[in-house]
Amino acid sequence: MDADGVPLWSVQILILRAGRRSELETVKVPSIVAINIPPTTPIVFDGLTATTWENNGRSGISLSARGIAEA
Repeated sequence: MDADGVPLWSVQILILRAGRRSELETVKVPSIVAINIPPTTPIVFDGLTATTWENNGRSGISLSARGIAEA
């Protein structure tokens, strides 16, 4: 749940880059209803944010967005 009590959904996305390996990432998106976008569908995010984190010598980036829609 986010701060407003709305469920957070973990959406896995595949990032394709020319000449580089594809990457699988997870973006957390709040939504009252389940997010159901068919695989390989181009999407757009509203308010995509990357937040860095560090814990016990490990670090990374957490992705979140206010919304998601088919492109």
